[in-house]
Amino acid sequence: MSRRFLPILVCLAAVLFITTGCVRRIITIDTEPHGAKVYFNGADKGITPVSFEFTSYGYMSLRLAKEGFNELNTVEKVKAPKYEYFPVDFIADNVYPKNITDERKFFYRLSRIDIKEQEKPFEEIKRDEDRELSLCIKNLRDKDPFIRQDAVLRLAVLGRKDAVPYLLESLKDKEPQVRANCANTLRILIGKESLNSLIGLLNDKDPYVRRRAINELEVLKEKEVVPHLIKLLNDKNIRVRGSSVEALGAIGDKDALSAIVKLLRDKDSSVRASCAVALGKLDDKYAVPYLIKAINDKYIRLEVIVALKKIRDKSAVPYFVRTLRDFKVKIRDESAKAIKELADESVVESLRARLNDNRWAARESTANLMGELKFKKSLPYLKARLKKEKNKHVKTALENAISSLEKI
Repeated sequence: MSRRFLPILVCLAAVLFITTGCVRRIITIDTEPHGAKVYFNGADKGITPVSFEFTSYGYMSLRLAKEGFNELNTVEKVKAPKYEYFPVDFIADNVYPKNITDERKFFYRLSRIDIKEQEKPFEEIKRDEDRELSLCIKNLRDKDPFIRQDAVLRLAVLGRKDAVPYLLESLKDKEPQVRANCANTLRILIGKESLNSLIGLLNDKDPYVRRRAINELEVLKEKEVVPHLIKLLNDKNIRVRGSSVEALGAIGDKDALSAIVKLLRDKDSSVRASCAVALGKLDDKYAVPYLIKAINDKYIRLEVIVALKKIRDKSAVPYFVRTLRDFKVKIRDESAKAIKELADESVVESLRARLNDNRWAARESTANLMGELKFKKSLPYLKARLKKEKNKHVKTALENAISSLEKI
């Protein structure tokens, strides 16, 4: 065999065994002293020290406020790691078998308010702000795209609504990152009044800008954007479809249900997973038969189980029992949790069959669950299985379950 085919064969072999992972993007912010209020891209993220997930890389505006200390306003660049560039980003988000956590940490020292600075005349403060505003507006026309990007975010920090006309003009900037930053700054400055501009960006030629506009609309949670987001469920870009589904789930308008269940058949597993999560948030029994069907999709099984557990429909219990034999521990554990929350004593007969599963991990999970459910009806089945069980891990689980039930 020619050596030049070896890398291809290795890749093909790997594909046969892959299961999906995902990338979690986390920002952690801490201050000295603790207890500062954190506003990240205009959104309240809590009190330091605080950690939260983020969706997009690039420039981020940050404001830290604590009584008795100078307010800190800054712009940070969160650079994407190498695995976030095409085509590696697709593999990291959809193919790589392990979960990846990309955590960025920022630390700031806050300075106490100077009494002299506190007594600074209002006119002087206003002049400083006006100078900063003029500089930012001038920089919006700079030849360097990085300066324009920075100017847009600094306008968000400045908080001056008189910058809005200039930002609206910058929505036509040839640089996608500038247009995307404008979406964020407009939402921060004028809130719901930015809706029409953000909806317009949903048609932007660059998928990154479309995604950023979707993220801002998700923050606003206005139901009038739902039809526009539903249209984007057919977008060619995987991440745009996924972001649209996530936004629809966050907004919570059940008019989106039928469109989301259709996307459970999307060719991309990350989009299908986002659909399952969104359906769980919408919490409507209309989605149950579609989710039950999707439980056969090994790439999104965990998200489907969690969604069904949130909807709390007992018709899903037999399917939870089936997934107790899944190879993944997380899926078995989540199925067990769902059964404990939803099942009644009738589930014992289904679990009895699972006690004889040919996978020892499934037998162990079932024995643990039967002990936790506290149904004494399970005792004879557990004792019968213990007599013929050879696996030491399962034996321990059976003995613990029997002991627990005998104490009732």
